[in-house]
Amino acid sequence: AASSAICAALGLAHHKIDVDLSSLGSGTMAGKSPATDGAVAEFWPYRNQMLVTLAAMWLMPQGVKEIMVGSVSTDKHADGKAPFYKALDRTVSLQEGGVRVSAPGRPYSTVELLKVSEFPYDLIGLTFSCHVHEYACGQCSGCLKHRDCIDEAYGSRGAI
Repeated sequence: AASSAICAALGLAHHKIDVDLSSLGSGTMAGKSPATDGAVAEFWPYRNQMLVTLAAMWLMPQGVKEIMVGSVSTDKHADGKAPFYKALDRTVSLQEGGVRVSAPGRPYSTVELLKVSEFPYDLIGLTFSCHVHEYACGQCSGCLKHRDCIDEAYGSRGAI
């Protein structure tokens, strides 16, 4: 519901594909024990790679030439860092359709990206990054980081 509301407010088309990856995950995002080689408890191996692959599979036949993903400089996972996106872009672009992958927010921290993008404050309440529930729990590391970033980016307007 949040993603469709944000798309509507920004004048973007909203599409949803359903793929059950729950049996493949690990870490708190999957409701399972953390992966042994994960940098943080919520690490879900190959998740970003799979999400981009699924998006490319669906979007390439529609003529889409670039998939932009949300990633920032403070991401701790290998699949959130510049070398990963460079390799993923190269891999995806080699296939038919020439789809490219970019992460335009990578140079910025979350707070810097919120400021430089001028993301509307009235929409920020629709966003969340909960690692343990379908909706914001307010207690996990993702929810706590989200709250701290909003407070820092928007000042007293963002205080909860």
